[in-house]
Amino acid sequence: MSISKRIIGLSGIGLLTIALLIGIAQQSFASQKVEDAARDTVTKVFDAAISGDYETVLEYTIDERHPQITKEQRRQNIIDEQKQSSQLRVNRYDILSVEKVNDKKAYVTIKVYSPKNELTVKYPVFYNGIKWVIDITNSISIKDNGR
Repeated sequence: MSISKRIIGLSGIGLLTIALLIGIAQQSFASQKVEDAARDTVTKVFDAAISGDYETVLEYTIDERHPQITKEQRRQNIIDEQKQSSQLRVNRYDILSVEKVNDKKAYVTIKVYSPKNELTVKYPVFYNGIKWVIDITNSISIKDNGR
């Protein structure tokens, strides 16, 4: 094999390696974007819940348990629940993990602290075509530790 063919062969292998590394880096970056978006959405919603900003909670959550309910009725239900039960009031939370499902969905597991309980919940977070939202309808309670 001539020297020029070897150089061409080695150049081809080098280019292939570079292309593979770029592909892996892009895939990792895309995954990180989903995870970051899901984490940011959960942070936004729970920070809003702690501060009493129910408009933000409504904007970044969906609840399909009562599809006929209006946004205003849902807002009032959230406010009423918070007033009636201080046990439901979120004092703080910790994000435990973010698991990417695909480019438009992830699961975020958080530990929520209220005055009487610590609850670990896994929330589906997805891109609805406009923004990232938390699907509170399909959350999964992992454990509940009464204080």
